[in-house]
Amino acid sequence: MPLNLAVLPWGLMAGSMAVQAGLTTTQAVAMSAVMFAGAAQLLSLNMLQEGQSFFAILFSAFVLTTQHLLYGLNFRALVQQFSLGKRLLVGFLLTDELFAVAMQQHKLQFSYLLGAGLCFYLAWCSFSVAGILLAYQLPQLADWHLDFSIAALFILLIIPLIRTRATLLGVVISFGLMFLCCLFGYNQYLILAALIGMLASACLEQDTGEEK
Repeated sequence: MPLNLAVLPWGLMAGSMAVQAGLTTTQAVAMSAVMFAGAAQLLSLNMLQEGQSFFAILFSAFVLTTQHLLYGLNFRALVQQFSLGKRLLVGFLLTDELFAVAMQQHKLQFSYLLGAGLCFYLAWCSFSVAGILLAYQLPQLADWHLDFSIAALFILLIIPLIRTRATLLGVVISFGLMFLCCLFGYNQYLILAALIGMLASACLEQDTGEEK
């Protein structure tokens, strides 16, 4: 439940940007209801405002959300006993927040995944509607720098998952390289910095035999 508050800035920004991008209230609400991925939605709306093509937006959103493939692979052995319908539902509800809280459980139950996932989903839709309504009253909502709280959220999600030296090494290297990229203006290499951190973590894990 406390993590629902972390969804607040995502929803407000997505709802506000949808209105600024020229979507109607119905279209903006529908987008949040169907596209349950905060970062992908913000990217799509930004590209829509810039006049990018549909296929460019689709491809960019696909690349941005590839971490969900890793989430699904981590869940695969734990949910393979579920029916196809249940697995598809969990897949739709699977977000960064749900993955973080679910990985703290020793045994995953469908009721837990459904309850937590729906909790985040309802919060996302509610906050998105709030952002849509506020956009008409506060057109400069994007200038409130709500994106900082998004970074703070991911820091809070990552810290409990640092359980081994390999994971810690990957986080430190990724953070250090990203800091240098931002410091010297090489933002286009941020993804490469993350990949280098993951590679270092995987190499140390293989050498020491640590479990994830």
